[in-house]
Amino acid sequence: MISILIPVYNQDVNNLVARLSAGLSHLQGSGEIIVMDDGSTQEFRLINETVAKLPFVRYMPLEKNQGRARIRQLLAEAAAGEWLLFIDGDSEIPSDNFLADYYQATTTNVGVIVGGRIYTANPPQDCNTALHWKYGTYRESRQPGKKHQPAFMTNNFMIQARYFKQLTFDTGGEGYGHEDTWIGIQLEQCNIPVSYIDNPVLHAGLETNKVFITKSENALVNLQKLSSNVPDELLVRHVKLFRVYRRLAKWQTRWVPAAIYKLMKGYIHRNLQSCNPSLRLFDLYRLQYFIQLNNRK
Repeated sequence: MISILIPVYNQDVNNLVARLSAGLSHLQGSGEIIVMDDGSTQEFRLINETVAKLPFVRYMPLEKNQGRARIRQLLAEAAAGEWLLFIDGDSEIPSDNFLADYYQATTTNVGVIVGGRIYTANPPQDCNTALHWKYGTYRESRQPGKKHQPAFMTNNFMIQARYFKQLTFDTGGEGYGHEDTWIGIQLEQCNIPVSYIDNPVLHAGLETNKVFITKSENALVNLQKLSSNVPDELLVRHVKLFRVYRRLAKWQTRWVPAAIYKLMKGYIHRNLQSCNPSLRLFDLYRLQYFIQLNNRK
């Protein structure tokens, strides 16, 4: 049995849940869908509470926001399935075979199955969300013809319940950023087998350029905190930016990104707010920001 677990915070999940409910009905398989509202506003509660009328669905509103880590643990505690399928509330299901592919994957000898994420094929018409779309498309989605897997992501993955109990989602940080890294590291440390399959969800909730940059900064703060508790050799394998940072530290050249950023600061910020932002400049911005954080320690 698969428990489909959807954490929700100020999102309309009616279409997502209806699609999943219909998928379970079509498969005629045992399963459940738990939608847990993490302290959303009354407006979104009224919008989403109707999903409880759909087959297989339980809607569980929480009065107080628990955060990204705790809400997943609460969902797992409420689940009855041997397999736990976590799907973020801002997802869309692009394939009619989405659930069938996950059910098929449970027959393999793995503990974790990652479906991945994709973005719309065309860039958004609103340039104010161009940075998130471009970063997601070229850094988070698997590119055709490339063997390299994106880093582990928790927005669309399935795990055996017995393995989930060995993990913690608490990184010691706050807000957005690097929960996925921490889970990926724990899976490696526990020798839990992970399989990547081509079964993505469409990430529908694009952030504005300003919000995306702010959240990326917060993620770097969390990465710094994580680096205090996790051996460098693990973070080097899981986070490319940290790998570059350690290389610069070894060569005693951490000052270089800061110097380049200082010379190009105005241009970089204009570019990141443009219709065609440069991911290389965004990498430079994030790298110098991470270096600044570590220089303050």
